[in-house]
Amino acid sequence: MGLVRGALIRRRVQPTGLRLRLCVVMLGVACGTPEEGTPEEGTVESVPEAEAGDTATQAPVRAGYEASHDNPRWTASDVEIQLGSHLPEAVPDLSQLIESYLWMMGGGDELCPGSTTQLSAVDPELGCTAETGFWYFGVASYVAFEEESLSGQVLSGDFELMDPTGQTLACGGQVGIDEDNDGAARMGALLGTWRWTGADDSLAETVSASMIIEHSGLGAEDLFQSMRIDGGLTTEAGSWVFEDFVLAGECGDAPTGVIHVYDSRRGHWYVLDLEADCSGCGEVRFGDGTSLGRACPGWTGISEHVSNALGVR
Repeated sequence: MGLVRGALIRRRVQPTGLRLRLCVVMLGVACGTPEEGTPEEGTVESVPEAEAGDTATQAPVRAGYEASHDNPRWTASDVEIQLGSHLPEAVPDLSQLIESYLWMMGGGDELCPGSTTQLSAVDPELGCTAETGFWYFGVASYVAFEEESLSGQVLSGDFELMDPTGQTLACGGQVGIDEDNDGAARMGALLGTWRWTGADDSLAETVSASMIIEHSGLGAEDLFQSMRIDGGLTTEAGSWVFEDFVLAGECGDAPTGVIHVYDSRRGHWYVLDLEADCSGCGEVRFGDGTSLGRACPGWTGISEHVSNALGVR
């Protein structure tokens, strides 16, 4: 069993419909807060606590959201906006974390950090600076493996690396990607908190996750291509939990499954139960189960981003 699959106690998922069940522990929410009066494009402003009838202290909100002391919930339209504006580009590229780590470890010397793959022999309080200008701090373990049926890489640790230009890779967790040797499926896992300031996606800011991503049917004409996400993800743009979230080849960017979205300012969860008809639409429910209506987020580009997350270009 590969290290990525083994670490998650994962059964082999075949493209025949066998469902993967993973017990997910959501990490702490660490969403960014826009400056007052300058809401980020596509976000939904929340309503601060106020006395009934006091509209002067209420923050501006998008059209379609009726702001009041007695009705602080998002509408189905608000959930649609949040998902469509942020989620398609939120899934981080796992492969670049491993690639960036190996590149930065290769920039050291024989004394600092003393290895091109393992980080351990550095000052536990100050780290070390190589003659090349790279700085290393913390501990990390990197393993590349190859078995009879699959191969992959796993990086784990608690570390911070910096290149001579100031770009920083910081981690407290694990990332891994493995692939069937016949090229038919690839699976990745991201656990803990990560940041890579050289990234051009959500990893440029802090990302916390406990999630798996799988791409099946790669390069095999007789297998049905699909991608699946399970678990939790928090970026600067929001927090989401995926349940059997599937992007099937025949549906393009229209997913099926269930996705939970979090309003960090109010502490409310919303659930979008997607329909299995390739529409990308579904019923929105408040955390207590109350139906809020139907939503059809704009999912354009999500399939490409999920593929990129596993290094599938």
